Amino acid sequence: MKPSKVNAGGSGGKIHVIGIAPGRFTPEDEFLLRFISEADLLIGRREYLARWPGIPSIELGKDLGKALELAEMNRAAGKLVVFLASGDPLFFGIGGTLCKRLGPDKVRVHPSISSMQLAFSRIGESWDDARFLSA
Repeated sequence: MKPSKVNAGGSGGKIHVIGIAPGRFTPEDEFLLRFISEADLLIGRREYLARWPGIPSIELGKDLGKALELAEMNRAAGKLVVFLASGDPLFFGIGGTLCKRLGPDKVRVHPSISSMQLAFSRIGESWDDARFLSA
C-alpha cells in the first residue's frame, strides 16, 4: 500500500524546494525522489521538469509572480508543491525568494551542493573568507 502524500513526504503544509547537484537533473536521495514522484505540482526549469512528464508542472520563466501564486494556492489547498532548483536554493536562488515572499514557515528547503562549493573544492581552496555577489 502506498502511503499518503503528506505522510510519505512529511510535507507538513509546506512548499518543498529541492536542490539538485550541479551536472545532474534529479536528486540522488531516495527520500527527495519520493517527494517529487508524489507531488501534485512541480515547478522548475524545463530540463528538470522533463524528467517527470506525468506530473502537473510549471516551467519557471519570466512570470515568477504567477508561479508563486499558483504554488501558494495549491499549498493552501493541501497539495504537495515541489520546486526543483539547482544546488543550494538558499544561495542566490529560489529558496530565498520563496521564504521572503511566502514566509519561512511555509517553505522547507532541501539543499544540495552549490556550484560555489563544487568550484572551491575542485581548486582545493577554503571559501571561509570568500565574498559573493549576484549579478
